[in-house]
Amino acid sequence: MKKATLKRVQREQQQQQQQQQHQQQQQMKEQQQQQQKQQQQQQQQQQQQQIEAAPQHPGARGYWLA
Repeated sequence: MKKATLKRVQREQQQQQQQQQHQQQQQMKEQQQQQQKQQQQQQQQQQQQQIEAAPQHPGARGYWLA
């Protein structure tokens, strides 16, 4: 009786651990995807700032319009 319940408890604990690991992996993936999106947005903003700021430099105006 005791051995049987012990095995069942161990099996349940293993299942819970596997589920937790799976959830952690999914959270990690989601975090990575969010970070990639943020990096892409930052790069786009930087590119826009460079394009807007460039014509204000003296001498560079004609180069940028050409």
